[in-house]
Amino acid sequence: MLIYNFYNKETGEYIQEEMLLCERIPFLEANPHLEQVLIHSSFLGDSVKMGITKPPADFQRGIIDRIAAATPGNQLKKSRFGQNLREI
Repeated sequence: MLIYNFYNKETGEYIQEEMLLCERIPFLEANPHLEQVLIHSSFLGDSVKMGITKPPADFQRGIIDRIAAATPGNQLKKSRFGQNLREI
């Protein structure tokens, strides 16, 4: 079950309805005064992985090196940002 947000054009109110994906279109057809809206979005993606922001300057030392040190026999040679990791 998914939660959908709708705007009621007649009353100016926002409502939430829980329904299956296949029920959404018949619901909107039966209620033409409602318009589906996106009020807020949950996690959309990793901004670093999407290339919007850069990782923190201490990312390798603070995160990647600790992971490499705590994982014996790991295969980490380079981080995805092109920096060489220290030998373990």
